[in-house]
Amino acid sequence: MAVNYSSRFTPELINYYIKQGFWDSKLVADHVGENAKNYPGKEAIIDSRARLTWADVNQKSDQIALGLLELGFKKDDVILEQLPNFVELYLVLLAGEKAGITIVTCQPTFRHYEISAIAQHVKAKGIVIPLSYRDFNYFDMVTEIRPKLPELKHIIVTGNEIPAEAVSFNGILQQKLQDKYPQDYLKGTRFKPYEIVRVNTTSGTTGIPKCAVWETSILKSAGKILARRWELNSQDILGAFYNIVGGGLSIASFYSVPQVAAKLVMLERFTPEGFCELVQREKITVATIVPTEMARLLDYPEIDKYNLSSLRLLVHSTTFLPRELAIRAEKKLRCKYVQTYGSADCTAIACNTVNDPLDVRIGTVGRPYDGNEVKIVDEKGNPVPQGEFGEILTRGPNNNSGYYNYKEMNEKCWQGGWFDTSNEGAFDKDGNIIILGRRRDVIKRGGQAIYPKEIEDLLAAHPKISEVAIVRMPDKEMGEKVCAFIVPRRDATITFDEVIAFLKAKKLAPFKLPERVEVRRELPLAAGQKVSILALEGEVAQILEREGRSKN
Repeated sequence: MAVNYSSRFTPELINYYIKQGFWDSKLVADHVGENAKNYPGKEAIIDSRARLTWADVNQKSDQIALGLLELGFKKDDVILEQLPNFVELYLVLLAGEKAGITIVTCQPTFRHYEISAIAQHVKAKGIVIPLSYRDFNYFDMVTEIRPKLPELKHIIVTGNEIPAEAVSFNGILQQKLQDKYPQDYLKGTRFKPYEIVRVNTTSGTTGIPKCAVWETSILKSAGKILARRWELNSQDILGAFYNIVGGGLSIASFYSVPQVAAKLVMLERFTPEGFCELVQREKITVATIVPTEMARLLDYPEIDKYNLSSLRLLVHSTTFLPRELAIRAEKKLRCKYVQTYGSADCTAIACNTVNDPLDVRIGTVGRPYDGNEVKIVDEKGNPVPQGEFGEILTRGPNNNSGYYNYKEMNEKCWQGGWFDTSNEGAFDKDGNIIILGRRRDVIKRGGQAIYPKEIEDLLAAHPKISEVAIVRMPDKEMGEKVCAFIVPRRDATITFDEVIAFLKAKKLAPFKLPERVEVRRELPLAAGQKVSILALEGEVAQILEREGRSKN
């Protein structure tokens, strides 16, 4: 059995989750195999270069699993993957389950610093990358950091152009290994569903990405619940508009889709035009999209030229959903918005259902996943009354067992069997969770706490504002003050005075008013998904430093 890096998954707890019906003995690979038998010619996974049926996905993932074993990888060895939304990404994850090799998923936006740190921490013996993507050469990066990675044996490269020092991914697929290995060989190498099948890296918004273990059992349980609450079935076509290794999209795409034999269509890089074209061409029914992408889509002047009527559901995760943005999206696209709440650190916590009222779907993140326990406590650890805000703690069959090889972090975050999310929230009268924000993001102005989400939600309703991020800026007198980074809507301009007048009209407390406004054409993203608060805080700090020097 793979080594668990937390005491949470004891044999007793594993048996309990199985007896309660949350877990079973199946891997994702088993559902793929069943789909290959029942729907062999049904399209399963699509990207810009390939269209694979369920039979293709099953056969190719078998071939990759055998190919990795042929290269010398063994049970519990670790391979990093850093791929865009390519079908190869899906196949590698499946092959890892079958071969008993742990796959570490990394965002394509990570560079030398992050990849080196992650690979050293997990002692990676291999890495799967494209040669280059979006004008960045991944092979050169790995070659440069390789002296720091003594465990790294193989660099596996996708595509047709393969450096001499690399292993060809396509070459692995073309090997004739079925005759060399018995037909049932992979049954002896595969993981058990509660073992460490996958390590998911966090987005790196607060420093070096952390490595959280993801067991198939927990994600398959969450994926089954998502499918039920969102009424997913074999006729649905899920559109992935950010990388499928992240957040609720990872649960829906890799763990829900195979369980209901739906179809996954992946867009490598989001653009409003690309979204519209893909939805129209593939008749996508469920679109997974982050707020930054939705803001750009709603501002796209050509949107009405496309037929987007196939959409029935918009799915949100990874960060907080601005209320006004969701209302605009539902009205424009004539479909419902739902949210899922969790993190790479502890996986799934709560989600909406498709039949929740509007205020619940966009004002809360829904009720806990079946089997999950969530409690909201004060600073002393005591439960707070319904409606009052406190720290969100979680545990259950949809939460992972901890961080990979990080005892101190596990002890800090998993205290008394409960995971501390570092988020503050409250329960509404029906048990839905309202998120206030992360403790780290709270701005303390002269001792008064300011939650960015409160101001962001108000400014999202401004007719001239497309996107907004509220961050702290240093101040000698007050310690911290509020800075608003704003992206105006198309052809609009906005001033500091307009922002303040709007917030005053909303009766916002004076101490919460931004004391600086920075207008930008776009906001920096962490891992290509959520706005990088650290980058914006660093930017405003540098601006203040330059201004201070210019006055001397």
